[in-house]
Amino acid sequence: LDDALVFPSNLSEAFFQLAAKTRKSRLAASLENLAFALYDARARLLVRRKRPALYHYRACFGQKSALAARSLGIPLLCDHSIAHPQVLPFMTDNKGACPLAPLPPDKLPPLHKRELDDIALADWLQVNSDFVRDTCVFCGFPKERIRVIYLGVDEAFFQSVPAEPPPNRAENPALFAGSVCQRKGVDTLIAAHRLLGGRPKINIAGKALPGDPVLEDFNNALSDNFINNGIVPREQLAARMSAAPIFLFPSYCEGSARVIFEAMACGCYIITTPNAGSIVRDGVHGALVPPGDAPALATAWEHALNNMDKTLEIGRQNAREVRENHRQWHYVEKTVSFYNEILAGVH
Repeated sequence: LDDALVFPSNLSEAFFQLAAKTRKSRLAASLENLAFALYDARARLLVRRKRPALYHYRACFGQKSALAARSLGIPLLCDHSIAHPQVLPFMTDNKGACPLAPLPPDKLPPLHKRELDDIALADWLQVNSDFVRDTCVFCGFPKERIRVIYLGVDEAFFQSVPAEPPPNRAENPALFAGSVCQRKGVDTLIAAHRLLGGRPKINIAGKALPGDPVLEDFNNALSDNFINNGIVPREQLAARMSAAPIFLFPSYCEGSARVIFEAMACGCYIITTPNAGSIVRDGVHGALVPPGDAPALATAWEHALNNMDKTLEIGRQNAREVRENHRQWHYVEKTVSFYNEILAGVH
């Protein structure tokens, strides 16, 4: 983007960072509210000054600026990148199961309530996976006003991907990358590893979230075959993905997990759940298993290990598909096309 089109909100960002550093204190919520208020005031001013043809805002960051755009007759496009807030807490706590009905707004945490308000304001909704779309339709947003546009892989990551995988790739451990937490299905991963007798080797790349319910079990699971590598910089992550034949990501609830696209770009065979919001099709890109189903995850993992020639070939096909169809510019082209469609219907 041209610098003339970028309007930083440095003061609000400073308060967001302070809120993050004091997350466990009583002060955090007040700092976060102040950060949102400052951002909102800045965005509202810019909307009134610039009068854009379309206002595209992220859920949680619309609020009064979206109302200002509405008062000027500007169509509203809300961008939402995770499961709908009225199902997300339930799915996280219940191994990916969907509630029988959307959670009442008064039962939602403050950030989820902000997201819900912004989604409700929108004329159109842009989401990053079919999974997110389906949760939004379940919660009452009209399906015909939702567009799914997958983010894919950015060019900076592609530049870090080794030109060739190691010759001994089939002998290397599987890989999990992401936060070590309940929502990512780490407890299911641990259970599947135990069902396989702790035999398969797996590297864990990610931050353990303090206080998460899975943390104690995770620490107890660590062994010579279940290895915690901690946080890995993205350029190193690309190398580790290119070395791993299998990528496991048994998430309970996502938007569209970026790490799956990255692992596919590096030639991994993918074992994940429908709730990860990926493009993975069972038997085509790897294996889809039900969220929270440790026996199914163990079976898929063992099958991939026992059929390594097929596993490696699927990984090579995954790398080609992402390089050809899910690059940064594909996302840009599809988003601009969506803008044009909305504006064509407005004018």
